[in-house]
Amino acid sequence: MATLVGQNLGQYKVLRLLGEGGMAAVYQAHQESIKRDVAIKVIKPNLIDMDDFAERFHHEAHLVASLSQAHILKVFDYGRHEDIVYLVMELMTGGSLEQLIKNEPLPLNRAAVILEEIASALDYAHQKGVIHRDLKPGNVLLDESGGAFLTDFGLAKLLNSSQKLTQTGTSIGTPAYMAPEQWRGTPSDARTDVYALGVVLYEMLSGALPFKGDSALSMMYLHMHEPPPPLRLQNSAIPLDVETVVSRALAKDPEDRFQSAGGLAAAFRSALEVKTPVPSPSPIPAAAPVVPSADLAATSFVPSSPGLPNAPDQPVTLPPKRPDWLMPAMTGVGVAAVLLLLGFGILSNTARLNTPTVTVTTAPTDRPAPPTERPQLTPPDNPNNPGGGNSGPSGGGDNGPGPDLRPHLLTGHTAAVNSIAFSTDGKFIASGSDDKTARLWSMETEKSVQVFTGHKDAVKSVALSPDSRYLLTASADGTAILWNVGSGQIVRSLSGHAGAVNSAVFSSDGQFVLTASTDESAKLWDTETGNLLLTFSGVHTDALLDAVFSPDGKIIATASADMTGVIWDAQTGNVLQTLKGHTGVVQAIAFSWDGRYLITGSADGTARIWNYQSGTVISLIDNQGQGIAAVTFQPDNRVVITSGQDGIIRAWDPLSGRALRQMSAPTDPVKSVLFAPRGVRFIATAADRTVRLWPLPELGPH
Repeated sequence: MATLVGQNLGQYKVLRLLGEGGMAAVYQAHQESIKRDVAIKVIKPNLIDMDDFAERFHHEAHLVASLSQAHILKVFDYGRHEDIVYLVMELMTGGSLEQLIKNEPLPLNRAAVILEEIASALDYAHQKGVIHRDLKPGNVLLDESGGAFLTDFGLAKLLNSSQKLTQTGTSIGTPAYMAPEQWRGTPSDARTDVYALGVVLYEMLSGALPFKGDSALSMMYLHMHEPPPPLRLQNSAIPLDVETVVSRALAKDPEDRFQSAGGLAAAFRSALEVKTPVPSPSPIPAAAPVVPSADLAATSFVPSSPGLPNAPDQPVTLPPKRPDWLMPAMTGVGVAAVLLLLGFGILSNTARLNTPTVTVTTAPTDRPAPPTERPQLTPPDNPNNPGGGNSGPSGGGDNGPGPDLRPHLLTGHTAAVNSIAFSTDGKFIASGSDDKTARLWSMETEKSVQVFTGHKDAVKSVALSPDSRYLLTASADGTAILWNVGSGQIVRSLSGHAGAVNSAVFSSDGQFVLTASTDESAKLWDTETGNLLLTFSGVHTDALLDAVFSPDGKIIATASADMTGVIWDAQTGNVLQTLKGHTGVVQAIAFSWDGRYLITGSADGTARIWNYQSGTVISLIDNQGQGIAAVTFQPDNRVVITSGQDGIIRAWDPLSGRALRQMSAPTDPVKSVLFAPRGVRFIATAADRTVRLWPLPELGPH
């Protein structure tokens, strides 16, 4: 947003920039007619459709300007100048509550005074039918004597009415202060502001937020399902009765909270008058790690040979950059929406005013039952003995007893699980099943936190967008669906294939979606608009079973029942290479994480690692006739993993094609396998309706 310093907005001369956030910039300006300085908040133009926004802005700004209460910041004026809309407000010179509590908690009595002032402003506004929706310390300004004034009433609702945001299924708020009902996307009322006021109070007393997450999904889960850490662990001087008041303000169910801001303030003041000393609580022990062995958590595959190089000696020659016409028409909107969603992670060192965001959520299922089987980790040297001939459950083989490797089972699907995907931060998993649903799982709790229902047939593929806003599903019903991750609601359906859709993936920047179908074609879509951009067809002669983007998004690779893989130019749709050599259906295809290599897995019992530019095979993996249904590279290229119809997961040296280890369990065919982003764990799905999280053993020579 270009600076407005030195310009005139109506009768206001803009003097200097005071601050800038994700939604707006605030300037100091001078009103010459009555010789006073004011603050002007300018809404960022890229967040709004002016024609759609202008009428609502006039209505909401008029309503907010009509609020007259001692601790609500006065709005003097509002207006529009070309493509700029702005609010003119009273100028405060005492800073903000955010600045006041930045370095240390407030004394109890000082916090009580500020709480009462904010609560009086909220109760007045609520009586007028106005809900704040974005209460946070950055929206509480201070005058020279330290009095608190609440600002930005109605701004969240105003921006949320913009079609540029509502078309993505999102809603505005600041994640650290959003009540569970805001994440769910259900209507807000006065108790939504009470929850945010509870977060502010917790922060005033402790100097810390009750919930901290590094992604939208993490924040969503914490606000929805986890209790806040006991306040007295943060500040041992806090009386127990005060802690009880704050905990009630942060209740997940609005019915369990104080029903008004004034009720919270009154209860807090009463709690301060209780002098009964209470011992400080003992620290809560750290939660046990998800993996069953601490030793395994930090290990990775270490084959005796170096694997494939993970950094090229020479630059890899790739097709030219896609032209401007292929970029989404709403690039600016996409960037703005991503900043709104994830700004609290990107801008974590800036004021929280910079971090509005969105999205909604879920109904948890019961925690899955503990696993009942013990898989064997065995050297696969003897193909006639998948168990490796070891008598112990750990499969130590010639190296002696190995660790007790027990996968974590995620249960909830009622039919075979076909596909899995990690969130970018590795903290959430998505899965898709023949039961016509997809699920979102928390890696920390191993619980299902969202169920996505709407397909009319099996869900064959799932993917999470890089910013975690969207889940993408592909189905045998012939459609792909884009979902809002938090609410579980459909954003849009991608229809156009004439057969089952077997695969759907995002490009690495999240701007594009690629689908592949039994109709022998793949299609490229714009994520934000749902517009079809390109169709890749006329080469394959049978159903497409898998399709992927290269990490840089310039290349597309497809796998087909016609026993070939095809490399396409994502810019033009032209064929760059056809990969031939398999004698069975090519069921899976994947790029290495650095984009240098490609692997295909086939029903012929082999996987092939390719130089996809030349179409030559680098190495051949022989699975002893057992069909390969899924393939994946470890992030450093040192190991590949395959899975297939025999229910065995095998690790291989990608350079030599030598088998390193295998993990087996009494299970049905393993349908997909995927490394976690850091490569120290992997997940697999099976026809037995489970998702399995495996810790990785160290791989030595056998």
